[in-house]
Amino acid sequence: MHTALALCTTAKDVLQVMRELVADRGLTIADLEQRSRREYPISGATFSHVLNGEDLPTTEWLHIFLTTACGLEQERTLIWHHTVTRIKIATLRHGRLPQEPLPESPAVVAERSLAVVRTLLFALAVLLAVAGGLAVYVFLHSALPAFVTGLTTFAASCAVAAYMAGAEPPLGARPLWR
Repeated sequence: MHTALALCTTAKDVLQVMRELVADRGLTIADLEQRSRREYPISGATFSHVLNGEDLPTTEWLHIFLTTACGLEQERTLIWHHTVTRIKIATLRHGRLPQEPLPESPAVVAERSLAVVRTLLFALAVLLAVAGGLAVYVFLHSALPAFVTGLTTFAASCAVAAYMAGAEPPLGARPLWR
């Protein structure tokens, strides 16, 4: 075990050696739970979670696991504590990617919201143009005025949508709304 612990470089390595210790001693999760009751009761679910997890256990949990649940002598636990502490320090020094995704910055959220607003305003402009053209066609029964009305409504709607979205005026044009 000493050699295996000395070769450990990650939390997964230590947890693998812990699982091997349990297997070498012929213990089950139920045995670990029953034995731990002598000092501090730890549930079988907790043993299973730690042994099959990715994070190193706390110092207290490791002590109970080694001495009470697995039956190691106090002197033999020192190498375990040394190894776990060494890996915890290395992890802190070299950093580890956060487990949770980082929250989006307000600028990214605002940019995404603005893109959605622009898309919706453009869709509204198209809808108004079609509705205006259809209304003229229904009342006048003529395609040319309906087309002109639809085109004019579309252009005006696009201008309003651009204004609402905060877009710059076309190149060479003077801003009318600022």
